[in-house]
Amino acid sequence: MKKFLLLAAAAIVAAGAVQAKTADELRIYLNPGHGSYGPNDRPLSTINHPGTSNLADPDTLGFYEGRGTLPRSFALGQYLEKMGVKHENVVYSRMANGPWPYSADDPDKEKYNRNLSEICEEVELGNFDIFISSHSNASTDGTNTNYPLTIYRGYDKGSQGKEWDDANGHHDNRGAGYVGNAVEGSYDMAAASWPTHWMSELEPMTNYGKNSPNIRGDIDFYGSWSGRTSAASGNRYNGYLGVLKHGAPGYLLEGFFHTYQPARHRALNFDYDRQEGRREARGIGAYFGLTPPTTGDIMGFVKDMHDPLINNLYHYNASSDDKYLPLNGAEVKLMQGGQEVASYTTDNEYNGIFVFEDLQPGEYNIVATAEGYKEQFDVCTVTVKANESVYAKIFLENESYEPPTEVYENYPEPEVPAYVKIADSYNFNQTSASFAIEGVVKDVVQMGDSTVILSNVGKEPHLYLVKSSTKELVKELSTTGIQTENRDNFYSNLNAITLTTDKKLVGTSLGENDFNGTLGKTYIYIWRDLHSDP
Repeated sequence: MKKFLLLAAAAIVAAGAVQAKTADELRIYLNPGHGSYGPNDRPLSTINHPGTSNLADPDTLGFYEGRGTLPRSFALGQYLEKMGVKHENVVYSRMANGPWPYSADDPDKEKYNRNLSEICEEVELGNFDIFISSHSNASTDGTNTNYPLTIYRGYDKGSQGKEWDDANGHHDNRGAGYVGNAVEGSYDMAAASWPTHWMSELEPMTNYGKNSPNIRGDIDFYGSWSGRTSAASGNRYNGYLGVLKHGAPGYLLEGFFHTYQPARHRALNFDYDRQEGRREARGIGAYFGLTPPTTGDIMGFVKDMHDPLINNLYHYNASSDDKYLPLNGAEVKLMQGGQEVASYTTDNEYNGIFVFEDLQPGEYNIVATAEGYKEQFDVCTVTVKANESVYAKIFLENESYEPPTEVYENYPEPEVPAYVKIADSYNFNQTSASFAIEGVVKDVVQMGDSTVILSNVGKEPHLYLVKSSTKELVKELSTTGIQTENRDNFYSNLNAITLTTDKKLVGTSLGENDFNGTLGKTYIYIWRDLHSDP
């Protein structure tokens, strides 16, 4: 037990030491996942690049996972530099994609699609404080599934179950607060970056949320593990993901599902990719207490107001904005105080994305135009805040759009049976009778030729029986036995009446009550006939 306590204390001290480092002391290793134009880079077709998977002559402008992870990692590192991290302290596992044309035997391919053990050795030797590997996720192509996944080396937080060592299995009793990261701080770092990275405004998500993260330990997530011994340090690292088998705190982020086809069309826009890295960096900066930039970003799309994009390479979530046609070549102007601040032209990759970065906080107007489309109906106004991204959605109406016409049929009058027809005339002449009623009338009921009128003189009830056909007062009914209560919250001895189907009169008092009976009672009465006492 003493040994356990000492190790736990040492781990806490180490974590505190990392976070106590100044910005220019932090060392960061960034791994843009994948990187070749080969099969391991998950090539997938898009509308403009249907032949991406032709490895003999790869279309380098199409979707490859490593093509998007590179700008994401660059933007993450550059944004941390804005927060004071030294440029020379940010190291990337690769700086380009390649080789091209793809060849499995190319001697230079390791420059781009690096050996994972080699990456781990660099991390081990470099004494890094942060390790982040950038990726995107995959399911069945054309799926609507889309959400981020963050994975660190170790076990799930709060998990219960088995933990293994090198030789044989043993049970570890984990409590609800158990943090299963193999490197102290990995889970907390991932948790800090999750809410700033999360973005559902332009990227429809099908699960999890800003406050409900999807952060997993790789051993629990994949259900197995293996070990790697570092040649540099001699340390043994157990886990599932090869790129995490080192001693630096960090994680691997699958930012979205590229098998959700609209998402991979967006990933062809490098500015969109860069925004993912910048959002992630904001959480990392907050975790290490770095000074955030004083500027903010705007990110949005321009789409057709009515028409969907119909293409077999663009299956979309019908409940999201992805069903609308993204506009290629739209001109987007950023205005402030009537002056143009910046402009952006959406690309031709069917995503409609525009991005404005490093803006001074304040209110901006966004105006978009596109050939063949009407003038924007409403100016889009956004407020930029420091160290945040704000999102804008612009929909334009096609000049040729005509709203569907609605035809209202003039249906003929139906044949109506004589017994339900409206009468030709009605006699609204009234007859009246005069007799004295004491107090305030509270209720009136009628059945057949009998009408009963209830009035209250203060709390005292009076019941009048009237012959309905002649309006004559027959008599005053008996109230003998009606209970009274002398309390402020008892309002009427008899306040409401009704007649049952068998012509029995029923009435009730009115007062305030509660569940435990301290305020009083409600009295319910029945007259067996109209000549009896209640």
